[in-house]
Amino acid sequence: MGIARTRLTISISLYSAFLGSGANLIAVLAQTSHYEVALQLSLVSTFWFCIFGAVGALLIVPISIYHFREDPMRVGDLATWFLLALGFAVSWPFVTAAFFPVTLYFIHAIENGYGLSIFLSGLPDEILKGFNSFFIFGAATIYTGILAGLVFGIGGIVIDTMDVISNRYRWRYASMGVSIILGVSILGFCIFGPIELLTRFG
Repeated sequence: MGIARTRLTISISLYSAFLGSGANLIAVLAQTSHYEVALQLSLVSTFWFCIFGAVGALLIVPISIYHFREDPMRVGDLATWFLLALGFAVSWPFVTAAFFPVTLYFIHAIENGYGLSIFLSGLPDEILKGFNSFFIFGAATIYTGILAGLVFGIGGIVIDTMDVISNRYRWRYASMGVSIILGVSILGFCIFGPIELLTRFG
């Protein structure tokens, strides 16, 4: 039971990390006023926005899944998944927004070739800016968070169902495989999808 519960938590956490990465990219793109600005996101920018979007999700999801999904041998009811999706929708935008100044600082440091001493000296100020960003940028990206919560709930039910089936037939890593496939598909769409469409989700 304990191993199955841990496997379910890991599977959905992996999915949430990919989802958080993609949603953070959309949130950033949606804040730009011109599509040509959004198109100028560099590879470094994309990487770090994805990383901290995933971090925001991983600070929320593992604990909530492990707590609310105590019995991995049966699929969670709709009420449970509604609460989990709602929790993700409300909390992820604000948690991720707290990392926004640090994300920008990482990007600027790499693109401008900051030395280690310069990087470390400026990092505390950027961390402190996260308190302000938590409210401002978090509120600005709540719509993206709601959509991400909906996708999280749907994907979570699919992974949960697959996990129950895999426990019965001893397909140990089936749920993890499904979570990676779903997550990579979502992230790929968020990276390579049409800008005009993606910005409508933010």
